[in-house]
Amino acid sequence: MNKQRLFIRAEGLLILLAAFLVTSCEWEWEPGSYYSFDYKLQGTWESVDKSVYSGGLIITYNTFKIVGYYENQTNFGHPPSNRPFREFSKDIPFKGYSEDGRIFIEHRGMIQSMPYFYYSYNYGHDERLEFYFGNRKEELKKIK
Repeated sequence: MNKQRLFIRAEGLLILLAAFLVTSCEWEWEPGSYYSFDYKLQGTWESVDKSVYSGGLIITYNTFKIVGYYENQTNFGHPPSNRPFREFSKDIPFKGYSEDGRIFIEHRGMIQSMPYFYYSYNYGHDERLEFYFGNRKEELKKIK
């Protein structure tokens, strides 16, 4: 009988301890506070075909920055909807994360997502990212 009471008291103490830990911790459930970009995406990326559009991305642990891809670039017969990252502000790091082949960034107070395809070749020395804008593929290569 003593063992049963001791077990009940130990179980009660564990429940109290768990309740204390849960209520004393601050939980933040907003994107970017517990998500991050996949390690393979982190780095500096530049456009492969600079004759059409020049630009790139700088992806850190939890930020996504678009450089280049400005309005005044010639689109060589491509409709404006095919211009890469046209709806996003440039040269500003956005909070974000990646998950299941999609990049999510917080832009103008809203979470926006875009699918991507990552691949590497030459024993992992050459890394590429692909995005589709309209019916146009934008390919970027990792430089850092």
